[in-house]
Amino acid sequence: MALMKTSSFNSDKDAWLSKLDQKVLSSWIALNSQPAELPEHYLARPELSQRLTQAKPITWLLAPAGYGKSVLLSDWYNQTLESSQSSGQAQALGTWLSMDVKDNQPAFLLRHLLEAINSAIPGVVTDALAHLISLENQKNEDYEAVLLLLLDELKDLNCPLILVMDNLHCIDDPDTWQVVQYIMTQLPNNMRLMLSSRYIPVALCRLRLDSRLDIIQQGELSFSLQDLDHWLKQRGIDD
Repeated sequence: MALMKTSSFNSDKDAWLSKLDQKVLSSWIALNSQPAELPEHYLARPELSQRLTQAKPITWLLAPAGYGKSVLLSDWYNQTLESSQSSGQAQALGTWLSMDVKDNQPAFLLRHLLEAINSAIPGVVTDALAHLISLENQKNEDYEAVLLLLLDELKDLNCPLILVMDNLHCIDDPDTWQVVQYIMTQLPNNMRLMLSSRYIPVALCRLRLDSRLDIIQQGELSFSLQDLDHWLKQRGIDD
């Protein structure tokens, strides 16, 4: 009898821990699926926002820390989604991923990606997520099929899609970069992929030759004297 109670307790404990882990993961993903918050004295840069709008399907903001990559992307992302609601055309759907060191393993990055997309487009990742869980249970690391299932579902959606992957410099694992590379090379025609990082890893340097890739570097992201003057006047400092 005692053995049965212990077994039952362990089973309930494992189930509870599993639910708790999922709750923690869901909370973490919700936190890291929000666009960067614009600072109080944010300076809108309409020329750069227009540059992003007119850029190629894969757009990579590449500059050191402090050049405003995240807030520029956030401003553009929010404006683009809002404007699509009143455009009279199919409403754009977006997914934002703020990367951190936890994403530096392919299984976690995939779970982050799938859960975030599912929050924005419920049900579209069902098959891909089920396959990922199956692979994890089998200790199998062949994740290409998961991405294939995901991108196949996304390409059939009759609306524009935006996927933002911010702070990609948090990733340095070669296998995890393969996930990003696969998304880039197999990107559906109805999707924009917006990336930002402090550098492009050697593993992806050859993708610079991709005709669909636009790289916006620190020269374009730097604040001009006119920007600085506008910012000072915005804050009531004229001299």
